[in-house]
Amino acid sequence: MTVIVGCQPYAVRVYMRRAYEGSHDLRAMQRLVSAAWEMEGPRVGVHVGDLEWWIVLERQQSSVISLWYARDQLVAWAWVSPPAELDQHIQAQHRNGPLYEEILDWFEAVTASKPNPPHESTAFQFEPTATHIWLLEGRGYRRADRGYVHHARSLTEPLPDPSIPDGFGLRHVRGPDDIERRVAVHRSAFAPSRMTAERYQKVLASRHYRSELDWVAVAPTGEFASFCNIWLDPGNAVALLEPVGTADGFRKMGLGRAVCLAALAAAAGEGARTAVVLSADDNPGSLALYRSLGFEEYGRTDRFTKRLSVEGSRP
Repeated sequence: MTVIVGCQPYAVRVYMRRAYEGSHDLRAMQRLVSAAWEMEGPRVGVHVGDLEWWIVLERQQSSVISLWYARDQLVAWAWVSPPAELDQHIQAQHRNGPLYEEILDWFEAVTASKPNPPHESTAFQFEPTATHIWLLEGRGYRRADRGYVHHARSLTEPLPDPSIPDGFGLRHVRGPDDIERRVAVHRSAFAPSRMTAERYQKVLASRHYRSELDWVAVAPTGEFASFCNIWLDPGNAVALLEPVGTADGFRKMGLGRAVCLAALAAAAGEGARTAVVLSADDNPGSLALYRSLGFEEYGRTDRFTKRLSVEGSRP
């Protein structure tokens, strides 16, 4: 456990860090995110469903996660994924103080301690402030050309009816019997993919997963051709589309749009009032799809990268 003391006007803040210990910490991290949505939504860079999806992909097996506390209150978490990528979420009133510097110190120490340190590290930052940029650039990071666009749309207004080619159908996943086909369409859409039947079993067991919000387009052959899964934060009525994809051989048929509309309608029926989705800004296909669905950009996550020496230290 580490302790730092930050002096700010009229306050002295002491932060304590500890390592991630399991599912109870995941719930605490999600509560911190949900609280941010309640106060700031949609200008929040992560959704409770993101964390469960990362866990399903088993990022934690080769990742390092830490939690930061002010007294007994969780105020931040940070997640280092291989090879050296930092995701973090900090409570609003702590974002521009010394805590962000502590997280960057920790990230760089984790990266440098790897047996085979990478040649580059990446810090993701949602809507970076001038303070964030100053701190990152002072450490040798530079904003990368490629970033991510956050989109949102209201679900309180009627959605268009989905349209699909003759012979195709739309339905939600019905449980374990669908796992083999659900994994197959995912692997085709994101080839090469780490998705397996065992991992999708974990999806089905996740706290915020609902099979009635996991929609697929079914080809005349019976195989799944496209999919859209939605994670619902019921307390904030926010639906996250993650992931969305179409199998090779079924693209440019309107299936992605149709399956998203079906999933969005189902989420609205479950009480969701807002839908959000993230897309790489260099993926014109996904950007066009989300615009066609009525999504509008509300924020960005920028990538800040830094070249490292062979030993993983600062250049």
